[in-house]
Amino acid sequence: RVRHLILGCPVLGHSIGYKNCSTRLEWHSTMSRLMVNGWFILQADLLVSALIAGSCLSACAGNLLEWRWQAVARLDAPIIDPQKPLVSLTLLSLAGPYLLVNEAIIAHRQQYTGWLFTILAMTFATLWCLASGILCLEFLWQITHAK
Repeated sequence: RVRHLILGCPVLGHSIGYKNCSTRLEWHSTMSRLMVNGWFILQADLLVSALIAGSCLSACAGNLLEWRWQAVARLDAPIIDPQKPLVSLTLLSLAGPYLLVNEAIIAHRQQYTGWLFTILAMTFATLWCLASGILCLEFLWQITHAK
């Protein structure tokens, strides 16, 4: 199936050496499959856009926190406050990836953790940026297309 998907095009099939891929039926089925793959390419563009939106949101929120408290933003007080759980949750959901990366870099520089934890923290921060970017884009979509 994969060979038929890739080599269904007559030009591609003949260039690699498969001469039995020249019928119109195979060409049409391959083009319809490429349209499905084109949908996945569109989805990849949306995921990249969501990742960029989430990264921008996190960086802006983190920089605002650093500007507000005039210190490096970290995962401790004044950002996380047990007396104000909703404010803490909001700040953490917006600036969480930024704070996580800051904590991972600080811990790695002070040799509390190794490369593995730093890479895992960066991966988790990337996924967090992706999730917050999806929510941000969905929110903007709902605002712009409200009736």
